[in-house]
Amino acid sequence: MGGRRVSVRRPRVRTADGTAVVPVAAYELFNGTELLGEMAMGRMLAKLSTRRYSAGLEPVGAAVEAEARSTSKSAVSRRFVAATESALAELLARDPAELDLVALMVDGVHFADHLCVVALGIGVDGTKHPLAVVEGSTENATLVTDLLVGLRHRGLNVTRPVLVVIDGAKALAAAVRAVFDHPIIARCQLHKVRNVKAELPKGLADE
Repeated sequence: MGGRRVSVRRPRVRTADGTAVVPVAAYELFNGTELLGEMAMGRMLAKLSTRRYSAGLEPVGAAVEAEARSTSKSAVSRRFVAATESALAELLARDPAELDLVALMVDGVHFADHLCVVALGIGVDGTKHPLAVVEGSTENATLVTDLLVGLRHRGLNVTRPVLVVIDGAKALAAAVRAVFDHPIIARCQLHKVRNVKAELPKGLADE
């Protein structure tokens, strides 16, 4: 109720002869925690901390608040971890063969002390499709090759020409050529601009 678990009285339903308990679909629905997990992930992705999680919930009154459960920092954290693990597993199990991809972007993204290499596909209509993510220490050829080979095993068509945008690292280019038959490799212009600006004096960088 309002993003919380609240205890309710649940009368049992039995068969006419009283020998067995009849499962009630409504009970099972309300007893599930999938919705709580979805709400936790949505609020966490919106940058609401676990410590302040209850502040973002729907007001339900002091009486319900006093009896509510599953809003503690640890409970919210567990649900968020479970929800993201499920979402990641679903992402990594998706069949890329059903996507009409014309371009592929591969890049490393830093999260605190972690580096994740991400593959992002772009469909013929311009829609972006997250395809895969792997964690590693650097964007080395082995890591990127494993990522692309995994996509190939999942059904990604690597025989037709495809535009592959990377940051200019030789390791990434080598991995792309090792997996794709006809890759058209392009260097990301944003990375190039960043590299050039990093070498300029501060007064000239913006200009």
